[in-house]
Amino acid sequence: MMKKNKILILGAFDRYNYGDLLFPLMVERSIEGKINNSEFHFFGLKRSDMSKIGAKKTLSISDFYKHSNSSEIPTWVIVAGGEVLPITWTMLFSHLNPFYHILTGFKRFFDVEPIIKRFFGSKTELPFLISKESLGKVNGVFYNSIGASGANKSAFEKYKSLEEVKFIDYFSVRDSISFENFKNVAKNPVLTPDSAILLSNYFKLDNIVENLSNNVKTFVNDLGKKNFIFFQINKETYLFNKENILRTLEEFHNKYDVHICLCPIGFASKHSDQHALESIHQNLRTPNTFFPDVNIWDILYLIANSKIYLGTSLHGVITAMSYNVPYLGYSISKVENYLKTWGNDKANYCPNVESILSTFEIALSMDLEELQLDVDRQKELALQNFDNMIEIIKSND
Repeated sequence: MMKKNKILILGAFDRYNYGDLLFPLMVERSIEGKINNSEFHFFGLKRSDMSKIGAKKTLSISDFYKHSNSSEIPTWVIVAGGEVLPITWTMLFSHLNPFYHILTGFKRFFDVEPIIKRFFGSKTELPFLISKESLGKVNGVFYNSIGASGANKSAFEKYKSLEEVKFIDYFSVRDSISFENFKNVAKNPVLTPDSAILLSNYFKLDNIVENLSNNVKTFVNDLGKKNFIFFQINKETYLFNKENILRTLEEFHNKYDVHICLCPIGFASKHSDQHALESIHQNLRTPNTFFPDVNIWDILYLIANSKIYLGTSLHGVITAMSYNVPYLGYSISKVENYLKTWGNDKANYCPNVESILSTFEIALSMDLEELQLDVDRQKELALQNFDNMIEIIKSND
């Protein structure tokens, strides 16, 4: 009989950003049916319960350290995804709460990183730089399709512990820049699509209807599928391009006679989509619908049923890819890096606000059969990525 395995899944699951909340779902779905007799535990920086919006409950980072050093059964750590290297304790702390953001403002006067590390009982220089040596009783550490585009030469000079990646048992990244950063450091690094590309494998639209908010169901039923644009933008990008964005959305409506769906994806500090979209809703002179309160199934369902996705969210783009919906991503570095690696030849661009109207028609003319073939190829690679981790776990039996 196969041994029982304890799987500790670590990531930024304690804040309301759609992509971050998808990672534990994807890891669990991809592994649970292939490793019997296993138990899953989910960890963020702090304890959280966002189960009402479809997310996993999390234990804290201090709980994570306890779990990784107290088990007599095989224990495995999976850093579940996201742009996690070389994010610092201060950066992660500032995303959680406006109060935390104010506190980290003191870094202009003195280094707050040691204080924050001490507060969380840190055992590592960087929160998501995990090794067996730093934890104790774990059998292996895996990195699942992470982003690490910021881990350039200067980052390695600043954070010497990045070299410890060479001791990681399995290390996969989601874009070519991240791969280049670690190809000579990590042990046999793997370039693989983000695991969220598997969304449509695990969550069929008919099966999630019962999890939808009533206003989302009514909106799609009344307006009809593929009769609206899904639009999302973070607050910072909006404030720098306010007039251009309003004008572009009005031109979309006037030229294509489509309704504008304004739906936030990132609610946490430094994203604040909801504030940007509320302003757009109030100032837009063409028909639009704003959804200020949504769960992760609402977001997924609206993207999957839209005519096209347009926004700054990487996981908005990847959700559209998974459900074979045309997409355009703004010039945000991690979106651009990802699309240059995995985007369709006709859709691997990331236009800026000024040029997005001219590329909108190109995106709408994408060959959906060709897109589906490309997505199917990506899904095979993502599944293989999980199979690689599963093979290591099974080899321990």
